[in-house]
Amino acid sequence: MPHIVRRISIPLFLVLLSANLFAQENNEQKLIGLLTSGRFFEAKEFYHQVEKDSVFDPFYSLYYRYEMARMQHRNDSAAVFLEQLLEDGDEYWGGYKFYYYEQLLDLYTHQLQDYKKALFTCDRMQQYLKENPFGVDEENIKNGFLNVQDKKRLILRRERYSTIKSSRKGTDNVVKIKDTNEFIFFDATYNNKTMTTLFDTGSSAYIIMNEKIADSIGVKRVNVFDDGYSHRINNEIVPLDEGIIDSMEIANFKLYNIPVAIYKFDPVSNILDSIDNCNTERREVLEENLRDFSKSMSIVMGYPAMFLMEKITVDFENSTLSLPDNPFVQQTHSDVSNMFVYANGLYTRLSINDIPFTAHVDFGSTSYLQLHSSFYEKNRDKIPLKALEEKKPLNITMLHKTWLNIPYEIPNNPSLRFNGMSIPAKNDNPIEIYSLPNQEVSGAFDGHVGYPFFRDLGKKIVLDFKNMRIDVIE
Repeated sequence: MPHIVRRISIPLFLVLLSANLFAQENNEQKLIGLLTSGRFFEAKEFYHQVEKDSVFDPFYSLYYRYEMARMQHRNDSAAVFLEQLLEDGDEYWGGYKFYYYEQLLDLYTHQLQDYKKALFTCDRMQQYLKENPFGVDEENIKNGFLNVQDKKRLILRRERYSTIKSSRKGTDNVVKIKDTNEFIFFDATYNNKTMTTLFDTGSSAYIIMNEKIADSIGVKRVNVFDDGYSHRINNEIVPLDEGIIDSMEIANFKLYNIPVAIYKFDPVSNILDSIDNCNTERREVLEENLRDFSKSMSIVMGYPAMFLMEKITVDFENSTLSLPDNPFVQQTHSDVSNMFVYANGLYTRLSINDIPFTAHVDFGSTSYLQLHSSFYEKNRDKIPLKALEEKKPLNITMLHKTWLNIPYEIPNNPSLRFNGMSIPAKNDNPIEIYSLPNQEVSGAFDGHVGYPFFRDLGKKIVLDFKNMRIDVIE
């Protein structure tokens, strides 16, 4: 989604490093800090560096495997590792074990849709609260019981609906990209109705669509929550309906029972307040752009749906997406992952002026590359700025909000590298340094790369969600 920045919910025990939890060795504390703040590459490098000279306590090694499995979207493995940690790790968890039961419950409920194990985990949580081995105060125990009872009730409601499935048919695995230079649009079939869809790795929902479209293609409402459903986008709560679409077909790939987030508001009506103070001419231009933006957001496919497809080839030269079903088709030369998922965001690694840089991967953004102001401040001595007398206004539009005239800087002749390749920075694709007012970003976020960056990498790239790699193959 254009210029989207996802908010992190940092696990509580990062705050608890000073207590008895994970307080044995500096190396172990550092490892936990890197993992819980989403620093995937740094944690991986540090773990292997330290392991050469010493051996981590088995609990920390297992916790490392758990967090890395989660960030690599290997949810089955993550659940197995967390089960082991919860079984044997009481001396490490202390009174905060309950919160990791919640993480296990989330894996079973939302990622794996294994409702039997989810309900069993609820029973274990209630037993844990009943025994209260760490003497947690009565008020927290009471709230814990209410929390588990509420989650169990919601799981029993979800259990009534069919789980996600996928299949392939035929050999035509190519879909045409519609003629546009700003985004990837393609046709997909929803309940036998063909609709234009935006390809957006910046969205953490399977599918997002407006209410009018959802009603026209027969999306079933899912009545799980008593008080409605909402989704946090860029630190703001957006009211949504939750739905399920019976079938979604892209080329020869078919998805069944896919979750849909349905928004009822008109994005333009939410955004227009931001431009009230503009002069009439500028307001008219912005309104027209915003209405085009709103129309393009009618149906958005996010990265969870892409994970189900496992591998997607984007052919910029021939304007196609293809979904190869042969694992050896377009095999890359490396099996080392360069992509991970964390706190509702997809990330990869670049470098700017030889400084490692973790970037949010956002095909729904028209920005080439952004450096967050906090990243720049930590590295400002290595990133000289371009001296400009005048800069174009920087306006950023999202589904729920618009920011106008954002202060920003541009690096002077930066050196970029991705996957070992030098990436020439073009004048028409400036790298911008800024942060949005009142926006919280995840600990993994150094900035983001948008669609123009990937479009200029080469003629063809592969998004390999099975092996968590982005590769340029032509």
